Amino acid sequence: MPTDVPTRQTGLPRWHHLALSTAAALALLGCGGSGIDTPAPDPDPVPVPSTGYTLSGVLSIAPTAAVDSDLNDVNQAPYRVNDRPSLAQALGTPVLLNGTVNQAETGPAGNNFTPGDPDDYFRVDLVAGQVVELEFASDPAQSDVDLYLWSADGQRIVGASVGADSRFECVQITTSGAYFVNVYAYTGASIYNLRIGAPGSAGACAERTTAARFDPATLMALSRSGAGAPTAQALAAVQTRLQAAGLQAVGADRPGPHLLQLPAGTAARARGLAVLAGQAAPLRTRALGRTANADAPADAPADTAEPAALLALKYAKRLQATGAYAYVQPNWVDQPTALWGNFPPDDRGYSYQRWHYEQINLPAAMARITALSSRPTQRPLVAVIDDGVVLNHPDLAPQLFSSGRTFASVNSAGDLDSATGDNLQTPADQPIFHGTHVAGTAAAATFDALGGAGVAPMAQILPLRVILPRGALSLDVVQAMLYAAGLPNRSGLVPARRADVINLSLGGDRSCDAAYLDAIGRVRAAGVVVVAAAGNGGNNLAVGTPANCAGAIAVGATNAQRQLTGYSQTGPQIAVAAPGGDMGQSSSGSGAPDGVYSALATFDAAGRRQASFGPLQGTSMAAPHVAGVVALMRYLNPSLGPIAIDSLLAQGALTDDLGAAGRDTRFGWGLVNARKAVDAALASVGTAPPVAGGVVTASPSALDFGSFRTTATVELQASSTTAERVLSVTSDHPSVTAQPTATDPATGLGTWTLSVDRSRFPSSGTFYPQVTVTLAPARSFTVQLTVVKTASGSAATTADFGPVYVLLIDPDTGETVTDVQAVWNAGRYTWRFEGWSRPRLQVMAGGDLDNDDFICQRGEACGAYPLLSGGGDPPILTLSGARTDLNFELAPLSGISPQSIASAGPAAAQGIPRATRR
Repeated sequence: MPTDVPTRQTGLPRWHHLALSTAAALALLGCGGSGIDTPAPDPDPVPVPSTGYTLSGVLSIAPTAAVDSDLNDVNQAPYRVNDRPSLAQALGTPVLLNGTVNQAETGPAGNNFTPGDPDDYFRVDLVAGQVVELEFASDPAQSDVDLYLWSADGQRIVGASVGADSRFECVQITTSGAYFVNVYAYTGASIYNLRIGAPGSAGACAERTTAARFDPATLMALSRSGAGAPTAQALAAVQTRLQAAGLQAVGADRPGPHLLQLPAGTAARARGLAVLAGQAAPLRTRALGRTANADAPADAPADTAEPAALLALKYAKRLQATGAYAYVQPNWVDQPTALWGNFPPDDRGYSYQRWHYEQINLPAAMARITALSSRPTQRPLVAVIDDGVVLNHPDLAPQLFSSGRTFASVNSAGDLDSATGDNLQTPADQPIFHGTHVAGTAAAATFDALGGAGVAPMAQILPLRVILPRGALSLDVVQAMLYAAGLPNRSGLVPARRADVINLSLGGDRSCDAAYLDAIGRVRAAGVVVVAAAGNGGNNLAVGTPANCAGAIAVGATNAQRQLTGYSQTGPQIAVAAPGGDMGQSSSGSGAPDGVYSALATFDAAGRRQASFGPLQGTSMAAPHVAGVVALMRYLNPSLGPIAIDSLLAQGALTDDLGAAGRDTRFGWGLVNARKAVDAALASVGTAPPVAGGVVTASPSALDFGSFRTTATVELQASSTTAERVLSVTSDHPSVTAQPTATDPATGLGTWTLSVDRSRFPSSGTFYPQVTVTLAPARSFTVQLTVVKTASGSAATTADFGPVYVLLIDPDTGETVTDVQAVWNAGRYTWRFEGWSRPRLQVMAGGDLDNDDFICQRGEACGAYPLLSGGGDPPILTLSGARTDLNFELAPLSGISPQSIASAGPAAAQGIPRATRR
């Protein structure tokens, strides 16, 4: 598992009594470390010396991390106001920045509560093709945040994204130059993440242009009725304003939603918007600096005409605020979900996923399938045995074979929970929606402009819930496996058809037991492939169970550089490696940590569950990559069974060899290759892989060298049979050179090494050189690079998440005994505590950007030693002496989702007391 984040809906308080579901250690998932069974307390703990233990460690963060200079956290030092262009905070790119904004007297008490901090300004040099992306944590119905781009002189808004019902805003850069990026609290208070990656590293940015998938001339509205409806007098006043604004209601006299026709022409729409805002004339900009007014004062400078789509979104926001409508939203143009297509897809989150899908050669695999003259009609079925999935998640709902079942014993008699496969845990359970993330990687709905992509978008998902907050029992996992395979089990039921592949992103650190060995043998005999995560205890720990059982495909984890991660367990049972992520790095040019990105969920302050998207890391994230590849194979050849797939693995037909030649204990047979797997499946049914459209591609297609990396490799490979060959690989800047490392002399395909000499750059800053691959007979493409040169030329980084707090928790009582503020220096944090007087310990750390005394809210940095557990709390340590090696990684909970911040702060909504000391 990952640095995935089993936090409460409003995070973990910096000083509190943590209510654990059991005093014993919670079970850990395969992504988080060890067992799925609840371990017993240490029967003979080592006595604690009278002086106690010394505890310390280092907290690592990605070099692209940055923090808003005027957070609400009262411990931020220095605190520098950045609320107007003249006070703007300088940023480099790529960057992933955490911050807070709030209107006066909204949000938790802190630096900004009384005066307000509605605007954060950042001065940044941007190049064409970059996208400024904003995600905020609040529910936009209560606390809405907008994004503006101002010209270099601070006089004109040159781009804006002001969605009425979205937590995501973006502006695409079309002209290189200096800009002011303005994050604005339209209403309320919120934590936010601001990301700017390399050119081409973001998904489609529809919010600012007329290319958005809605009709900019109309809005869809539903009049409010019943409780909360406006009085007749108030409604008449609204109607008068609508008429004055030039709006026409179409179909309002009939049941259901109706259309609102906007005035014709940009000028008329601008005048109408001013009327709705109670203004005498159109206003195109807001005041520079703090103001209680959501719009500009009358003397604000005029702006150029705004895009029609942007005006429509502003109309929606103003109309919603009248109270006359249950909702007002764009009249979206929806497209049917496709089951296949060429990559990159239009899913917004794909830019984050690009590194791990390119690493397994998924774009070429999808090109193979798309080029087939005819495609199969039966969709493969992936059984995800985990903590359930969010059934109404937009990325998963279209993919569900059924709502699934729960095989989770609720008492010692083995009685089953009666729930469906849905993750029904509450905010107090601190779920991380692990199964939702796993299912999204294997088979998320793709090509729908929503969320992210899945490895096998034509597959269906069978969610089987075995993990409750206290963990999972082996009995339950075995019963779920039997059910997935259509075999007799204690539910007395079987699915309408058996699964093609089972994904087990869970496990324990022990040898394979008889129950798992028997179950795997049974389901394999029924024709089901079993894929299991190797575990996250580190390279020196043997593969855990059930991955170490004969017949299971044990999956280890790689980082974005195709290297084995430090957490991936190893041993002779490892069969294959796949991307698991390393959130302590940011090397893809996106500005975000190198995690595996997929579907997630969270809760708002009222306890309502909300769909989201974000990163986790671990072998749990690697396993569904392999399960998805197996689903691709069984889509093309449903009769391709476990024995045949084992044989293809052993032949190297499904992987790229890494590490020692042949099978080894670190990578198994190598890194899974989706294109090779598709070719092997086609060959197994006598179908030659399609040759039409074969092209040479680069993996990765973008690279971030950061401030100190000097070399990196790029793999040039053909998506299918092609006449193309590499003529040259050249750079547009003398600082970058390319040399063939392991290539085919006839085609130029293979590994090329790119080297950077920073002395060739004229000054410090961020640079975006491009490497051009020229091909015969007549084509070329580019690989985007990012290089940072520091003023001193050193490798020191200014990466910063602001104040970070380390919580030391006694797992036997659930008490957070103390919190320690970590010390930042040169891009990392160190912490130390002397005199720990208890035999057991849990360690967790995170930021508290909004000063509500809760760490690890969505959008804030979070981590635990060594990784966060899937059971809901950090792993438990038994001490026998001082521990000065409690090092772990912090990463923001990006892909953030709704979390309302009321004026009293989320602590009041959650019922957890605020901190009693700072």
